[in-house]
Amino acid sequence: MYCRLAAIFILCCTTCVLFAQDFIVDLSKKNKNDFAKSFVKLINDAPNRFKDVKDKPFKGMDSAYPASKVFTCKIKIPGAISGKLILDSLSFAEYHFGDFDKIEDAEAAFVNLSNTIAEAMNRKVMFRNNDTASKLGMVRQTKIAYTQQSGFFHYNVFVQLYKKNMGDGYRLLLKINGGMPKYYYKVMRTEPISSFMFATALKGQLSSFQKSKPQGCLGELPPFVCRGAKQVGDTTVIVYYKAGVEDIRDGKKEFEAALTNLRVSLGEEYVYYLLMPHDDRMREVAFLKIDDLEKRRSKTIHLTLIEQTKSDYILELGFAY
Repeated sequence: MYCRLAAIFILCCTTCVLFAQDFIVDLSKKNKNDFAKSFVKLINDAPNRFKDVKDKPFKGMDSAYPASKVFTCKIKIPGAISGKLILDSLSFAEYHFGDFDKIEDAEAAFVNLSNTIAEAMNRKVMFRNNDTASKLGMVRQTKIAYTQQSGFFHYNVFVQLYKKNMGDGYRLLLKINGGMPKYYYKVMRTEPISSFMFATALKGQLSSFQKSKPQGCLGELPPFVCRGAKQVGDTTVIVYYKAGVEDIRDGKKEFEAALTNLRVSLGEEYVYYLLMPHDDRMREVAFLKIDDLEKRRSKTIHLTLIEQTKSDYILELGFAY
């Protein structure tokens, strides 16, 4: 009994370490200009929903956000005309970096601001560019994610160029989302593999999984056995499982081996994130294609270590549509 509790404790501690991805942007010794100092202080408080930099509430109604709680911000960013915090269920900081009559001037300022932010974050960034004429009048947008060696945080910095509502001209805005962004682990190239049979089988089924609607079992994926489809809310999951794990230590080893085989099989087109343990789910990770990060409904592959009884564990491999 004590051994089992100790094993569970070790497993939970391991999970906690894996989750300990701190969103902290270091201020480089070579880059201590006023913009970098202010920006880094602001973005490091974003996971805290700007609690430490929040100032007085706006007097009256903000015309851009009439139904929201709007506050002034203690952080003044050089080059910005004004800044404010919108603190509702979705919190974010917004800074106005000027209005421009000509698109050429606006785009030059847009690129300069994006590069200045990247420098402030020590170039540990990943860009995703959108050139679009949306219903909201957005002309261009660069999304910026903070990167680390093992992966990256979800995009939470946005440089946006808008067509002004009244009259001609363009407006340049910087927005930073509040809250802790999800951390995605990259799949490395050099990982070893222990089951070529599983890798070959999974690679053969990926195209069908990504392109088609759920149609039952995908095919054989040894050593996993297909249990069929289950419905979780509005999501259909094709479930495979591997039984016969009698000890939590063995369960952890089996989980790590299966996770390695998944990483190797899926390759660099995919990333994965960790889900917190709950109920009988001791460990769980989810994979999705990196190009699907911002899709409203992305197809994901889940690997889960499940405790059925004190001496009976299973690995579940789920394909969620």
